Amino acid sequence: MNPISSSIRPGYALQNSASDTSPHGKDTDSISVANAIEDTVNLSSESRNLAAIYNALSPDEKTTYLENLARLLKAGVVGTETLTVRGQPYQSFVTNRFADPELAHARPRR
Repeated sequence: MNPISSSIRPGYALQNSASDTSPHGKDTDSISVANAIEDTVNLSSESRNLAAIYNALSPDEKTTYLENLARLLKAGVVGTETLTVRGQPYQSFVTNRFADPELAHARPRR
């Protein structure tokens, strides 16, 4: 399971119904919000366009997107990156030092 998709609260998922389709025929549900968040925080992507990601969402999806993105940022998740480990892709969270209780108040070494 994708770490970003699994961190989105189910209570914030939009309900998919027959009226929840965009003019382009794409379902507008929590899957597209999860994909938008994943694309936003994927620091390995060289072609990230945050404005395009956000603007592709419906107004309801934008609200859900911002709530879930804020939740990740408050938890200290800066992004994800895909590394090559033993020849295989490995997705890892990139966190800030404030997310680590031991490092939260550590002073920089100079």
